[in-house]
Amino acid sequence: MSNIEKANNEIFFFGLFKFAGDQMKKEAIYASKPFTNWGYLGRDIMINKWASQKVTTTGPKARLQLLEELIHTQKIIKVEDYLERLKFSVSVRQAQRDLKNHPQLKPVGFTRNKFYQVI
Repeated sequence: MSNIEKANNEIFFFGLFKFAGDQMKKEAIYASKPFTNWGYLGRDIMINKWASQKVTTTGPKARLQLLEELIHTQKIIKVEDYLERLKFSVSVRQAQRDLKNHPQLKPVGFTRNKFYQVI
């Protein structure tokens, strides 16, 4: 690749993660919608923080896989935990819906003190 000239206005991400490592696997499994729409794999948010609170950039399949991982590692899940794992790529409301609708989670408490217990 060193002999190939870079095209104008293109960005390449070489050497960010170890080849075939855990981080590279997560980039492929939890790829965000904008990347997959363009035919690439990646999960970094390319829009500003304000917009990311209003827009869901992670698809339902990737969210479900990540939630399943979270369920296997924790007994209690808060909305903030889920949002943090998703790197805030979904709205708070979408995160609440995902947790509420999962059959292995039971809601405990109300509003701000609410958490979801793994059954």
